[in-house]
Parts: sequence; structure tokens; C-alpha cells
Amino acid sequence: FFLHAWPVDVRDLPPERRTHGFDNLDFWPRIDETACTVWRKLPDYGIVRIATGQFSVNDDGSYDVLWKREHVLSEG
Repeated sequence: FFLHAWPVDVRDLPPERRTHGFDNLDFWPRIDETACTVWRKLPDYGIVRIATGQFSVNDDGSYDVLWKREHVLSEG
């Protein structure tokens, strides 16, 4: 699964993420017989946009997005 967070100020990102403009907070869910739950700590900086979804990796290294949801926050 992926989780991407766009900061209010791109300088809040780690240097290796600044050219992308968002933080990559991908995760693996914990699934049991009754539920699929995920807890993910968000960065301490203000967030202006956040997106999450699921992808699958193909044999050639490319990937397909299976679903995606995005939310734009008004003030971060």
C-alpha cells in the first residue's frame, strides 16, 4: 500500500524526497481473520495533500495502481 504526504513547505521533506515534492510513507497492513488494520505515524510538518492506495508490482518492475484515494487539506 502507498501513503504519500505533500507538505505545506517542501523544505520540510528529507533532502532525497524534495525533488518528488512529497513524502513516501508506504506500509504493509496487518491482516487477521477479522480485520485489516493500519496505524501509521504521520510527519510532524503541516500536510496540504495526502493520498493512499494499493499497487501491484509486475514482473518487469513496473507497477499498476489498483485503487487510490486522495484528500486535499485546506490549510495543512
